[in-house]
Amino acid sequence: MSRSLPNYLKMFRRRSHLSQRDVAALLGGMSGSKIARHETGRRLPTLETALAYAVIFNADVRELFAGLYEDQMDLVRVQAEELAELFREVDGDEMVQLKIELLNGLLESAEPHLVPWEGVNE
Repeated sequence: MSRSLPNYLKMFRRRSHLSQRDVAALLGGMSGSKIARHETGRRLPTLETALAYAVIFNADVRELFAGLYEDQMDLVRVQAEELAELFREVDGDEMVQLKIELLNGLLESAEPHLVPWEGVNE
């Protein structure tokens, strides 16, 4: 479960002094209400829209959607552990060993959870 908000779109938008209508215009005429749904997490933007938000706010998608990113990171790590365990049970060749090493690297990753500005829940 994530330790961050699902997304920080509203915070980045406010720091940029843009209205929802302004952002909608930058996104090609989307409605302000759709921006509001993205900001509240009631609707996920498409990949193209998420990347456009990153361009508009000059921010990494992982920062804009920190909570979603953390949730996915946790899920992938659980799946990686399960897959690594399956590979360990097999008397594998060199390729299986390489896969286990790759999965172990993913599990040992020290990448911190992204929280752009702790304590800010705008």
